[in-house]
Amino acid sequence: MDSALVSRLVKTLAMLDSPMDGERHAAVAATARVLKSAGMTWGDFARELEHGSPRAPRRRQRDTAAGELQQERRRRREAEKMAEQARKEADQHANTAKRQQQHLSTVRRELASERERVADLERQVAVLSAWAQHNRSPHAWRDEVGRLLHEGKLSLRAIARQVGVSPQTVANIRDRRK
Repeated sequence: MDSALVSRLVKTLAMLDSPMDGERHAAVAATARVLKSAGMTWGDFARELEHGSPRAPRRRQRDTAAGELQQERRRRREAEKMAEQARKEADQHANTAKRQQQHLSTVRRELASERERVADLERQVAVLSAWAQHNRSPHAWRDEVGRLLHEGKLSLRAIARQVGVSPQTVANIRDRRK
């Protein structure tokens, strides 16, 4: 028996020495409650007094095992709930990362397309600038460029060298502008 139980039994058993019948009956009832709360019977208590160690009460062992089993089941359910919640959060994070990756890819394609468009515009400006310098009028190239190219005064290769692009690029730009 543990010291707390012994202390409680000493207090209740000391009341058995009372000259009053009612107090003795109350002491017996109180002792029975203390033994019951400890999971013991009067027989267990008597064996304890006789042998110094009571037989472990079977009902208390069974109740304790059942309680421990319930607690373990409860802990398992809680752990499963937490694991499910963690899986859901991981799936949400994975989906968010996937959407962000797709958006990033789209933005990269749009940026590459925009860079190409800007580079094309810069080439067009350079070609128009070269023609304007040669021709002195930025709008006159439409009428004059064919004549100048035909006469040999202005070649696609010369414009391409001056601007830093291929002759085919200059031809493409010229053809788009007509």
